[in-house]
Order: sequence, then C-alpha cells, then structure tokens
Amino acid sequence: MKRNKITLKLDEQLDKKLSKKAKQLKISKKLILKIALEKLLEDMEVLGVEL
Repeated sequence: MKRNKITLKLDEQLDKKLSKKAKQLKISKKLILKIALEKLLEDMEVLGVEL
C-alpha cells in the first residue's frame, strides 16, 4: 500500500509540472503527452524494442 501512495504522489507531482509547462507553452497537456509518446515510440523502434 505504501508503494501506491508514493506512486500517486509522484503522479501528482508530474501532473503539476506538466500543467505548468503546458501553460508556459500555451498548449494542452494532451498535446505534450502525445509528442512524448511519439518520441518514446521512435526511440523504441531505433533500439529494436517491440511492444
């Protein structure tokens, strides 16, 4: 149970950082996450990792 609380706290911190960055860049959190996911998938492809 303790691990879940730590994970939840980290998720909240990341969400706050993401919200702040999205506001600075004047774009949505969803767009930032989409870009990050696309980059991650590209990196995985380069490394030869399959889902």
